[in-house]
Amino acid sequence: MEVFENVSYEAKNLISYRGKHAQEEMQSVLMRLYNHAEANGAKKNGHVITITYSVDKAAGITDTQMLIPLDKEIKADSSNYFEFIPVFSITDCLVAKHKGNPKLVQEAYVALANKAQSLGCKIKMPIYSILVNEPSPNDIESFEMHIYALVEAA
Repeated sequence: MEVFENVSYEAKNLISYRGKHAQEEMQSVLMRLYNHAEANGAKKNGHVITITYSVDKAAGITDTQMLIPLDKEIKADSSNYFEFIPVFSITDCLVAKHKGNPKLVQEAYVALANKAQSLGCKIKMPIYSILVNEPSPNDIESFEMHIYALVEAA
């Protein structure tokens, strides 16, 4: 898998939620974000971004932020811990682009770690995952996710 260097990414008008939860709860949170956007007359306008700050494998809990770019600015909903972010950007990242079976996305993380090591660096948390294409149940090979990571001296 090829890893690209010095890549940037930017998105605008994002509705966001950050929390610690089990992996299976992420879809529910994402649906709440979509529903809030729709209730405020906004539509998704770009790729869903997931930021992973930490993972507690023993407890099965992940500290994650989910961001959905929208076609317009909307109000946040503090009662649901939703936040509006006008601009999100990351720069100077390593990026691995995974296409195909989502069960193999771990290969992208390994490729990033190997590239960082070859540069005399290590991956710095958080990790940014951008869902470029979510597959249909009948076509998991159309799945595409880009994994962005910042690095620091080892």
